[in-house]
Amino acid sequence: MLEYRYVLPMLEEARVQSHFLDVLGWGLTECPTIPEFRYGPTAKREHLRAFVDQVVGGGPLVLVGASLGGAIAIDFALNFPKLVQGMVLLSPQAFTDKRSSPVMQLNGIAGMGAEVLRSNWLRRLAMKMSYENEEMRSSDDILKIGGLHCQKPGWKEAAVDFIKGEGYCISTRVRQVNCPTLVLWGEQDRVLPKKNAQRFVEEMATCRLQYVENCGHSPHIEKPSLVTDNILQFVRCRHHVSR
Repeated sequence: MLEYRYVLPMLEEARVQSHFLDVLGWGLTECPTIPEFRYGPTAKREHLRAFVDQVVGGGPLVLVGASLGGAIAIDFALNFPKLVQGMVLLSPQAFTDKRSSPVMQLNGIAGMGAEVLRSNWLRRLAMKMSYENEEMRSSDDILKIGGLHCQKPGWKEAAVDFIKGEGYCISTRVRQVNCPTLVLWGEQDRVLPKKNAQRFVEEMATCRLQYVENCGHSPHIEKPSLVTDNILQFVRCRHHVSR
């Protein structure tokens, strides 16, 4: 939820009903460590469905997702199309499928992978790749905020479970999405190839693509005002259409 720390206040000021959640296994919410508990795409999807039912009060609603959160939003829209009125996706990851690997099935290897994900050196590298803004690339505050969830109890177990299992494999199903979708893509995104942005409009008949100038992989952090304005315009348009 901290990922949208700049966008949320502006949505609240605009009096738009907004709900933000930490995806199961990520963020700062509790990670159960009972042996049979799983953190793969199916569990994350059902967790989001329960959130929509129990907290939001049902749909349809507009989903917003950034990077891998975009894959989560697309996966949800594919499985529960009646609950999704539209999507705003920020440099979404959808064309890089994560398959299960026999090597990653080994607890030791998966555990090492989790420790690498938690390391400051990898996070600093990710910051250099993710942001166009020079100050953000080296910001200690961004580094600390980005690593907070790695310190909570159960995070490593949840990370290991996700690493060992099959991740989001939706690249061949993107064309099946039929809800209105806005994709905002940083012009200087160095995490995902720019050709992936164009694939969305080629494969989704209901998709509109907008590039964000002077921006890397995280438009909602580098350009929160622009992102918020686009979310508000998109939501108001959907509200007008549904009336």
